[in-house]
Parts: sequence; C-alpha cells; structure tokens
Amino acid sequence: MHREDVKAAIRKRFGSVAAFERAKGLTERSVNELFRGRTNNPARRAIEAMLSDTDTPGGNPEHSGFSRNAGLAHRLNRGVK
Repeated sequence: MHREDVKAAIRKRFGSVAAFERAKGLTERSVNELFRGRTNNPARRAIEAMLSDTDTPGGNPEHSGFSRNAGLAHRLNRGVK
C-alpha cells in the first residue's frame, strides 16, 4: 500500500495523523519519520494493526459516517415535490 493511501486511511479514521499518533501513544511525527525511511517499530505496528482491524467503529474506510444517509434527499429538499 502506498504511503499516501495509508495516510488517507489514518485521516479517515482519526481525522489527522497527529490524532492517530496521540491515540496510539506514539511520539510526535513518528508516522512521518517512518514514511521517510526511518525505523520506527511502534509506529509500524500501530499502522499495521489499524489497517488490519476492520471490526472497530470507523474501521472500514469505505463506509464513513457521512455516507450512511447517502440515499436520502438533502434535508432542505425532502419536502419539495
């Protein structure tokens, strides 16, 4: 998986890479350093676990909370005929 795809998955689930690092107890900018080629096993393991875990809320990147009402009309257009 390309690093931009990984960052996009992190942003979908946590809002930002920094929020992911805080939630997982990683040091600041550890994910960025990993993508730049530095060895960072805690960051690597956290990313691997996040990518393999699809059972948690928000774990499936294809189904965000914003798409749950995708088939409904916009709230301002619901009553218009």
